[in-house]
Amino acid sequence: MAKSWPLFRSYEPGCYPWYLSQPQARFLTHALQQAADVSLRMKMNDNLLTNSEKAKYLVRIPERSGPELRWKDEWLSPVPLEGAKYEAPAIDEIRLQRIKKRGFRPAGIWEVDFFQFSMPIQEGGRPFFPICLLIVDHDSGFVFESHLESKDRHKPEFQNHMLKVIEETAYLPQEIWVKREEVFQLFEVLVSRLGLKMKQVKKLNQLESAHKSMKSFLSSGKM
Repeated sequence: MAKSWPLFRSYEPGCYPWYLSQPQARFLTHALQQAADVSLRMKMNDNLLTNSEKAKYLVRIPERSGPELRWKDEWLSPVPLEGAKYEAPAIDEIRLQRIKKRGFRPAGIWEVDFFQFSMPIQEGGRPFFPICLLIVDHDSGFVFESHLESKDRHKPEFQNHMLKVIEETAYLPQEIWVKREEVFQLFEVLVSRLGLKMKQVKKLNQLESAHKSMKSFLSSGKM
């Protein structure tokens, strides 16, 4: 098609597609050059990418020779993925003790989850998709809290907002229901220190209903 040009964008987890930085542009230049090199050699050798050893792939490796880079072929295996190590933020012990001493009334069951928000937010730099916390009453479906936070800050802020809901409502839930292990790990220590119960369940009906209503409202364009 006339006047059609490729559009290059940077894709990172939790971030809106954005312009390339200088290092990314340099990396992309090398990648395109080496892709062209390999594709042209494939015309002469159909077996260029075939190797008898399983799980090994042809990789172009740079070697610096003075001011220039020289490239060579190597057959390498991917580095095994490491499991993510989860560390819950430190808890405000003084705040916990104050909550315990106030003798809040027992409440019912709260459903808690957080997920990536579908609309990007921009705070001066690259737009990002925030993480949304929802805390919903299991019986009534009342939304106690909905809070948006960046991926870098969401863990301590979500703990803070859980305590904020308890302080403002003057209620302590009898149980907190979560569905995902990540949510369980974030609130596990806080919940146990308050003497509450938390369990993982297969479905969070009221919370999922609130989530659907939120998405429907956003898609309607009435914000």
